[in-house]
This record gives sequence, C-alpha cells and structure tokens, in this order.
Amino acid sequence: MPNDVTYVAILGACGHPWEVDTIRARVEACGSLELDVIVATAVMNAYGKCGDLDSARGLFDRILVRDAAVWNAMISLLVVHEQGDEALELCRQMRLDGVTPSKGTCVAALNACCHSRDFSEGLRIHAFARELGGDADTVVQTALVNIMYARLGSLEDAREIFDAMTTRNVISWTAMVGVHSQLGLNREALRIFRSILLEGVTPNDVTFTAVLNASGNLASIRAAKLVQACLSETGFLGNVEVANGLLCALGKCGSLEEVAKFFRVMPVQNQVSWNSAIAANAQHGNGVRGVELFQTMQLEGIDTGSVTLIGVLSSCSHAGLVAQGYSYFLNMHVDYGLPAEAEHYSCVIDLLSRAGWLEHAEEFVKRLPFGDESVFPWITLLCGCKLHGDLERGGRATQRILGLNPGSTGPYLVMHNLYAGAGKWPEAAAVRKSMVDLGPKKEPGLSWIEVKGRIHEFRVGDTSHPRSSEIHRELERLNDKMKRAGFVCDTKAVVYDLQAKEKESLLCQHSEKLAIAFGLISTAAGEPLRIMKNLRVCSDCHSATKFISGLVGREIVVRDAYRFHHFRGGACSCEDFW
Repeated sequence: MPNDVTYVAILGACGHPWEVDTIRARVEACGSLELDVIVATAVMNAYGKCGDLDSARGLFDRILVRDAAVWNAMISLLVVHEQGDEALELCRQMRLDGVTPSKGTCVAALNACCHSRDFSEGLRIHAFARELGGDADTVVQTALVNIMYARLGSLEDAREIFDAMTTRNVISWTAMVGVHSQLGLNREALRIFRSILLEGVTPNDVTFTAVLNASGNLASIRAAKLVQACLSETGFLGNVEVANGLLCALGKCGSLEEVAKFFRVMPVQNQVSWNSAIAANAQHGNGVRGVELFQTMQLEGIDTGSVTLIGVLSSCSHAGLVAQGYSYFLNMHVDYGLPAEAEHYSCVIDLLSRAGWLEHAEEFVKRLPFGDESVFPWITLLCGCKLHGDLERGGRATQRILGLNPGSTGPYLVMHNLYAGAGKWPEAAAVRKSMVDLGPKKEPGLSWIEVKGRIHEFRVGDTSHPRSSEIHRELERLNDKMKRAGFVCDTKAVVYDLQAKEKESLLCQHSEKLAIAFGLISTAAGEPLRIMKNLRVCSDCHSATKFISGLVGREIVVRDAYRFHHFRGGACSCEDFW
C-alpha cells in the first residue's frame, strides 16, 4: 500500500487539477488529510502548480494544525499567482495566530511586497527579519536586494545590504547585475559582472541573461564578445535561452555579421532563435535577408508563431516589399493558423506608410476590426506623414491622437517638425507654444561610441569632452572636404527659423557627427565605427554620414531609435528607404 512518502512524490508529478483530486481522494480515504501536515502541504502545492488556487486555499483553511511550513506554502502560492495583497494579509494573520515566521516566510513576504508595491510593509518585514537574525542570512539578504529595495526604488539601500553581506553567492551577485540592468544602469551592471569573474564566482544562466541584456542596451560589442567567451568556457552556449540572449545582444550591438556567424553555429535553435535572427535583419535594414530566413525556417519545419510574422512584416516594411508583406498579412490565418493581432495591423500600417501609400494606410486605420480607438495605429500613420511631408493627413492623425490621449506630447513634436520642414514657421511656432503650455520637454539628442572599452557620450554642440578641440578640428576638416566633394547641407532638418549659415552651423554640431569625428581620431584607419543614438537620425546627418563613409574609407554603423544604418562607400544599407 502507498504511504505518505509515496503520495508526496506522486503529487509532485501531477499536471492537472483532476489528477490532484484523484490522489487527494485516496489520501482522505486512508485518514484525515487535515491532520497530516506534510501530505496536505504537498496537495496544496500540487493544486497551485496546476493553477487551481481556490482548491489550495480551501484545503489550507481546513487544516487544523498549521505550522510555519504550511503558512509559507500558502503565502508562496499567492505570490506566484500575483496576489500580493492577500499574501501580505496572510502573513499578518500568521503572526496573530501565534505562529513564528521563519526566514522562508520573510522571503515569501518580500516577494509579496514586490507584487503589491507596498514599500512600507517591506520595511516592516525587513525589521522583523532583523529580529529573527535573518538579515544576516544570504537568502534573505538576496531577497532584500533583488525583490524589496531594488525593485521598489531604493537602489542605495540595495547596495548597502549587498556591501554588508559577509557571504555572497551567485544568486546575490546575479541580483545586483539584474537590478542595475532593469534600472537602465547598464554600465554598472557590466562592472558588477566583471567583479563576479574576478571573485571567482561561476555565473549561472540568469546571470548571463542579465548581463547580455545590459550589453545589448549599451550596444557594447566588446562586452557582448566578452560574455560570449565566458559562455564558451562554461558550456552555457548549449542553453538555448542564454544563446538566444547572446544572439539578441549581438544584433543590438550593431554587428549583423556576428549575428549571422553565431546563428550558423548555435548548438541548439528554437523558434525564438529564428525570430531573433529575422528581427535583427529587419532592424539592420536587411529586410530581404529577413524574408529569406523566414522561408528557410519554414523549410526546416520550425513552427511559425505570432512573433515570427511580426518580424517578417517588419522585414518587408524596411525593405519596401509592400505586396509581399501585405500577402503575408492577408494569408496569416489560412497559411499559418494565426489570427491577426494589433501588432500585425500596426506592421501593415507601417508597411504602407513607409512606402508612401498614406491614403491606403489611413483607410486601413479607419477600418481596423478592433476600431480606431487605439492611439498606436495613428502614431504609426503620423510618422509616415512626417517621412513624406504630408501636412494635411498628419494634421488629421494628430487631432485623432490628441483626442484619444490629450496629454500626449509626441504628436506636437512631429507636427512642429512637419511645419518647420515645409517652411511654415507661424504654424510651427503655434505648435511649439502648445507644447510649452503642456509642459513637456523633448528628450535631448544623445550619441555615444565605444572606444577601447570606454563609452564616450556626446550632445549637440558638446564641448565637454577632454579632446573637444581635436574633435571640432576634425569636424571642420571633414566639412571642408565634403563641400569640395559636392555635399550640400539639408537645412530642412533644422526645425528653427534661422538664417542659412546658422542652420549649417547647427547641423555641423549634431551629436552623431561629434561621435563620428571622435571615432576617426581615436581608432586605427579602416576600423569600423559603431555609433548609437537615442533619437531618430536626421536627414542631414544621414546624408553626411554617407559622404563621410566614402571619404574616409570606413564602415560606419549608426543605431538610432528605430533601426540600424550601415554606411559603406558613400551608400547606406537602407538605400534611403527609412
């Protein structure tokens, strides 16, 4: 006959609530389930794993003698199902019932605080952990760092706890890498990862995933290659999730060649791997290759998913393959059994808008099956209007966006630039006044470049760099050389009502040009330059970078807020379709 150990083991194998019900009935037939705490806890956990939280809670309420393990199990199940407030209420009830919380209770409660965003309750739990001596426990300290302080906004406290830890394991180190990456402190995340290696701690898959995310966000190819070397040494390249993280990071770092090279030798590939490769080609303007990868993916028998089609439609959009992209969209349900979702409709609007089919795009937005009450399709259309200088249609899209989201600042900025580009300065001034009245501030343009492991940042007209005088001399030299070669500044890119000479002077000081000049004087001849930018590259900088790539004989890769541009020999990979 099966005993308690048998039941606990088999409950761990249950995958459906009815299976748990069957085992529970056997247990109850043998005796009182409510009195056997170990088996009862196993039944509760089995219900929770199968998604039947109500049955788990019903059993918990029936258990006559509940120790800390039972309470911890129920609290943890509530946290897993993102019912943080109820989990915290159960913690309070536990103390009222006279059950002394354990360190495990503190960890579960801290998780609950994260879900409920209750910072004050988290402080009380931290204080209680001190009373238990748990604040000296590595597991509790790691929970405080990762769950409580870092995610709820007090990074300084997180660092203080981490620095005070006498024993740090891979989990605590990984927590610090993860929280810095999540908060956008990517350079600090990379620094902590290097400290992990220097301390002799072996990273795990979560560590690698976090640091690869930081490398991609910072667009540091040097960091991504360092992590790739570590992955090779530790054998984690066989972990498909980590390998996919590396593939994505290489794409974000602007090296499509490295993406292709690694994709060919990946030990294991899944649908996410193919999706990442397709998306990387779309982002780098190699839409034709993205479509080719999709076709190969089908021949390989890899299932096509919703995300796959987003990548394919984006590839068609960036490559100007309007008919092919529209055909994929129309046949999604028939060919792949996939219903079209909001993201797919947005891709089609972008496809039509980029190609200049703005009338068709506008009609498409009006006939969306889920209505035209969403702001995102109209934003996509507005961006197309800006690209092709359609003032009238852009005005309609702006009014629709503001009607749906009155506090939105983006439409004002786009319309200001549209009017400025058309030379309609009174209208542009009126739009700018509306922006000022709302109080929004445009995000300042920022470009950066990595040279010898260091990130160098530049803003428009920047003179703060230690080599500023050399940078500006190099820019003057380039400008003279470009003018002799026939380059003419695109003054329409300046959205201020200034004299032509003033506009030219302002364009020459754009942040990406400063970054390019610094790269030229700081790297060896022929070495590629990789420039990252937080905003969309302007038309003048795009034309100028094409000229510069031909004059200096270098490849210049620019990642802006929307995509990558690969400049070689006076031409861009986007073929001016951007």
